[in-house]
Amino acid sequence: MIDFIEAIKFDDKDTFFSGHLQIEASYIGGNTRYSLKGVDGRNFQIIYNPSTKLLVVKGSIMYYYQGHNFTYDKRKFVEAIQHISTLIHVPLWDSDVRIFEYGAIMPVDMPPKEIISHHREGKGQTLSINPNGLFRSFDDSFCRRKLYDAGRNIQHKQGLTMKGIIEDAGWNPKGYYIKWECHYLKPEYLNHGVAIKLKDLVNPDWENVFRKDVYEQYKKVLPFKSIDMSKTDGKPFTLDIAILMLAETLLNNGSTLDEVRKMLYGRINAMGELSQSDKDARKRKVKEVFEKLKTSDKSQWDISNLLKKALSIEDEASSIPDGDSSGDGEALNQ
Repeated sequence: MIDFIEAIKFDDKDTFFSGHLQIEASYIGGNTRYSLKGVDGRNFQIIYNPSTKLLVVKGSIMYYYQGHNFTYDKRKFVEAIQHISTLIHVPLWDSDVRIFEYGAIMPVDMPPKEIISHHREGKGQTLSINPNGLFRSFDDSFCRRKLYDAGRNIQHKQGLTMKGIIEDAGWNPKGYYIKWECHYLKPEYLNHGVAIKLKDLVNPDWENVFRKDVYEQYKKVLPFKSIDMSKTDGKPFTLDIAILMLAETLLNNGSTLDEVRKMLYGRINAMGELSQSDKDARKRKVKEVFEKLKTSDKSQWDISNLLKKALSIEDEASSIPDGDSSGDGEALNQ
């Protein structure tokens, strides 16, 4: 689904009309920032400079047009762009996309915070963590990859009426939802350095490229390796849980389970207040716990299969459309 967009256009033939807009600020150099009020008070931002003919439109189309981004409807996206174009008397579909977001919301069977906190940055990425643990981003100069609690956003940012509308659209207030989203800072990288046009965002061929790339971007972050305790008889003891958490943390910092076990042995050996028999007893207990542990083949925090399903990814090679990204406009009539 498409969320935030920022598109830019220069055209001397356009006759910009601001009668439906509210002025928010004017700047030295000629830029004026306007807002266009949408559903449930969600504003869409427009910047215009009459001297340079610079026009920038930015914001979440779904928030503007339907008051939420829990669902995405391409027809509504098209209607919204055409509606804005009509209001400002400027055709927008040939605008260059400077930034856009594409992602998917997935229901999960555990609190999203657990999944989010068990992902780390891949090579060349910078990790940003929200203090509440409900958001992480994995950034480089091309893309900001975001993983966050989508259900909490609804609970805290929506009023009762809009919550009811979103619930009718499929949201379960008692469920858990996570969103993986790519905030493309340089979308032209997806098109060999050539600008992607606004109309390409609804072109079926390009939509296929975006879906596959969003999936590939997830594969560039690192879900924590997880440890299987299936050999545990009954419920794990407190010591089992403590060692599990320590082993999992060190495992994801490059250690092996055997190295973690030896670290604990070394710590026990260094405790001078214990007799040798006490040390041996404690090491036997640690060994018993480690005999229950093994590294899982697949991380329990990995959401790649859920994401693949949510994006309707097929097992075929992706390809970027040939040409200059102009598209055929087919989606505009759907």
